[in-house]
Amino acid sequence: MDTAQILKYIVLPVYCDDHGIYIFDANNNMILQVRGWGRLSKMGEQCGANMQKAIGDAFAQAFNEKYGEKRDEQTAERQP
Repeated sequence: MDTAQILKYIVLPVYCDDHGIYIFDANNNMILQVRGWGRLSKMGEQCGANMQKAIGDAFAQAFNEKYGEKRDEQTAERQP
């Protein structure tokens, strides 16, 4: 799927919920579920929860950085 198709369905910016499990778009549509408790549970409950949140935030940030620029470019191309 190309960038235009992705951005047709996902409204930026995306964000991660408070627990680091779900990533939503700007319209509060869930677009991704981050799961890692098999590995993270061995780190201890609090450390695992903190790591889960950090991973979710990193995914959201990377998505916004990658596709945010594309959204800006597409908007600029449409303006006269």
